[in-house]
Amino acid sequence: MSEQRPPLATLEFSDYHVVRKLGQGGMGAVYLARSKREDRQVAIKVLPQEFLAREDLLRRFNREYRVLDRLRHPNIVEIYEFGQTATGSLFYAMECLEGQTLAALLQHSGPLPVARTVYLLEQVCSGMAVAHDRGIVHRDLKPENLFLCGRSGAEQVKILDFGLAKCLDTTSGDQGPLTRTGQAFGTPSYMSPEQASGKLVDHRTDIYALGCLLYRMLTGVPPFEAEGLAGLLYKQVFEEPVPPSKRVHASVLLRMDAICMKALKKDREHRFQSVREFASALCGSTPMSRPRRTPVG
Repeated sequence: MSEQRPPLATLEFSDYHVVRKLGQGGMGAVYLARSKREDRQVAIKVLPQEFLAREDLLRRFNREYRVLDRLRHPNIVEIYEFGQTATGSLFYAMECLEGQTLAALLQHSGPLPVARTVYLLEQVCSGMAVAHDRGIVHRDLKPENLFLCGRSGAEQVKILDFGLAKCLDTTSGDQGPLTRTGQAFGTPSYMSPEQASGKLVDHRTDIYALGCLLYRMLTGVPPFEAEGLAGLLYKQVFEEPVPPSKRVHASVLLRMDAICMKALKKDREHRFQSVREFASALCGSTPMSRPRRTPVG
C-alpha cells in the first residue's frame, strides 16, 4: 500500500506555495513553503481547523503571533505575516531556519565546553532581555526551543515558540491571562518552583530556566530527574540541585557552580534579578577567547 501523504492540497494559501511538512507540535504543524511575492522560503505554522472551536487555543495562537510581532531581535525568530487559509485554518509565516536545535546538539555531543556554553547562552540572554523589557516572559525556555543557525562553534541562536509567553505589560493590548493561579504550564525539567506550584510568575522564572539550561549544557543532564511528573515537580519546588562540578567531577566547572546555583535559587528574590545580570556573570566567568557574540540588550 502506498504511503499516505499529508493533505497539502487542503492548505490553500494565496501568497505561499507549500513544499513539505517540517514537523508537528501540540499547537499544530509547521510547513516549509515559498513566498510567491518575495520568492523566499518561509516556515508556516498552522493551527488545525479542529482547534478553532477551542477559545483557549485560539487565544494562545494569536498571542504567540502578537508577541513575536513585537520582538524584533537577531536572537528571536522573525515573524512575517498572520493569516487564514482558504479552509479557515489560522497560520503565521516566519523565517525558515537552517541548522539544529540545542536539544539535537546535546543529544549528539553530550556536555558542551564552558566557552561554547557561555557563547550560546549570552545570545539567549540578549534576546530575552528585549522580551523582558517589553513585559514578556517566555515560560518555556528549553533546548527544543533554541535553534542554532550557522557553523559549529559560532552559531546564531534563535529563540522559538512563544506559545506559553506571559505578557506582564498591561498596555500591550493583551486580552488577559491564558492560565490561572494554581495551573502549571511549561516543561517540568525547566520549570521554576513558582511555575511548578502554579503561582504567578514574572521574568525571573525565565532566569531559573536559564539556570537549568546552563546546568544541562555543562553536565549533559538537567538539574533534577525523576520517574514521574509529580516527583519531578516536587524536586523543582523543594530539593537543592547538586552543583555541576560535582555531577561531572570536572574542576573546570568550579567557577560555574556559583552562577548556576544562584540562577536555580528556589526563592526568586535570591536569583539573578535580570538576564543582563546573569549574562554579565557568565561573561566574567570565561577569560578564555571565544567567538564574538551578540551584545546583551
